Amino acid sequence: MVLDPAAYTRRQVRAQLAPLGCTVVELAGTEDGAHVARQVARARVLVVEPAPYGSRAEAWLRELRAANPQAALVVCTALTTRAAVVAYRRAGAADVVAKPWEPGRLQEAVAAALATAGPGAGTT
Repeated sequence: MVLDPAAYTRRQVRAQLAPLGCTVVELAGTEDGAHVARQVARARVLVVEPAPYGSRAEAWLRELRAANPQAALVVCTALTTRAAVVAYRRAGAADVVAKPWEPGRLQEAVAAALATAGPGAGTT
């Protein structure tokens, strides 16, 4: 599952993960909370952009992890200061991919996350 407010980013993630055989569910983060919760619960890997949550980013990532502890969390963001990356890792991120990214870098991060993620419905 990819959760990013930018439609362009969501489309790029979908296209770049297609070679891995991933089924990608796209969410902007503006959808109904119950719908987002259902999708998070089904995902094996969550590719997320925490920047819109500002100072709440770490707490938001922890909420996502709590909603589906089996899913691997991959943060894909332009906000990659040392403090931000440490906060993402503290919240349970398996990897942090800096925007803009090379397709191979995103594929590598998601493939590694899939290898460690728990059983799920198979969506990314």
